[in-house]
Amino acid sequence: MVKCILIKFSTLFFVFFLLAFKLYAQKIHIVTEQFAPYNYIENNQLIGIHTKFIKKILTKIQIEAEFHVYPWARAYNMALQQQNTLIYSISRSKSREKLFQWVGPITPVTTCLFALKSRKDIHFDDLETAKKYITVTQMEGRTAHVLISKGFVKRQNLMDATSLASAFKVLLNARSDLIGYPELPIYHLIRQKGLKPEDIIKKTHCFTDVELYMAFSLNTPTEIVEVFQSTLDALIKAGEYEKIFTKYQNSNH
Repeated sequence: MVKCILIKFSTLFFVFFLLAFKLYAQKIHIVTEQFAPYNYIENNQLIGIHTKFIKKILTKIQIEAEFHVYPWARAYNMALQQQNTLIYSISRSKSREKLFQWVGPITPVTTCLFALKSRKDIHFDDLETAKKYITVTQMEGRTAHVLISKGFVKRQNLMDATSLASAFKVLLNARSDLIGYPELPIYHLIRQKGLKPEDIIKKTHCFTDVELYMAFSLNTPTEIVEVFQSTLDALIKAGEYEKIFTKYQNSNH
């Protein structure tokens, strides 16, 4: 009887060991874009609210990872196709639901259409009226998908940009009337230029808040996805994300 119990225990331990080895032997490729203040390069270092939080997760679970920054469309396609690949910060939607294995949510964001404050001629109450203006937004981003679903047409009243910085230049150079982006990143960009957002831009329309996630490629082992999710939940519950976010807020006000 004792021998039988010992054999069962040894078998279970061996299975657990194999699963642990399979998990920690993996190397994760993490892709993202320039999307300050969540993830961005400063002084040749990848930093940001979400970058710092993800690094905390990696420290906890001790999985090797390699970070890369690309234009959003490229990062998105890599996460769709490559094994053991994680993308952040990404919004979750019906059209994307089955394309990834999701971890999160991390934080909610508000996305709006903005015009330059100097454009006194721009005012509208609904997206239907907004179609008479040209809007620039992130290529393959959620805002672009939403606008297209509402009848906006690329190269007519919708322009693609590879980054927020390039989209903002388009707006400043009067090549577009509106820019569609989450609030915090566009405010961060303007403050980095030594300006006050309220002096430069105005909200013309805001969408329902969405939450940002991280997402794994479908051909990533589920064990990795599960341990990321459980560790994220534990760190959020312990207040670790709130500490990082509060530190950012305090340094930018």
